[in-house]
Amino acid sequence: MRLQWEPPASQHRNGEIVMYELVYHERRNPADDWPTNTTETSVVVDGLQPTTNYIFQIRAYTGKGPGPWSNQLPFQTFAAQRMLYTTVLLLGRIATSDSGLLLHTE
Repeated sequence: MRLQWEPPASQHRNGEIVMYELVYHERRNPADDWPTNTTETSVVVDGLQPTTNYIFQIRAYTGKGPGPWSNQLPFQTFAAQRMLYTTVLLLGRIATSDSGLLLHTE
């Protein structure tokens, strides 16, 4: 699965973005997070289990530290047979507010 987002507008950043942190977990097991860091505005997430509900969150880092986590983004994978032949493209956009980043699906 590919997760993609747009960086916040420069006037809403607390400095230059140096990294994004993505965490996700199975909905039924929130204590078992898988973190991923990237400097890109997209990431490919491999190894997801078929027909499983996941929760994703993202936040940006600047030289001043991390911003707040986005809203939780739920996603359910397809059955195993469909996953073999289907590339899932989940597009998102990060918007900012005074409280930080928000991740939205489109």
